[in-house]
Amino acid sequence: MQVGCGFRVKAVKGQEYVYFWHYEDRGGKARQVYVYMGPRRSATTADRLSGAVEAYFGRASDDLRRQLGPGHHPGDLSPRPSGPTSRVRSFMRDGSR
Repeated sequence: MQVGCGFRVKAVKGQEYVYFWHYEDRGGKARQVYVYMGPRRSATTADRLSGAVEAYFGRASDDLRRQLGPGHHPGDLSPRPSGPTSRVRSFMRDGSR
């Protein structure tokens, strides 16, 4: 199992668009998959991207717990409010990293 996700801004014909990427298991191999989120400066894109990041970390946490089995506690793996989603909103707003 490979865990990881993020986002990438791609310029197309002078416009910037945001893509969310994550790893998926396909045929026993980890593949990096891109999902279109929308135009970079859109509030809707920021909300969509934040939701994708939170959902990914939720699924990864569930997968890890399932693989570790009962009695194992990997700690709190949920995203924190000051974590990835706040950085997404900051980037979408002003382009800072």
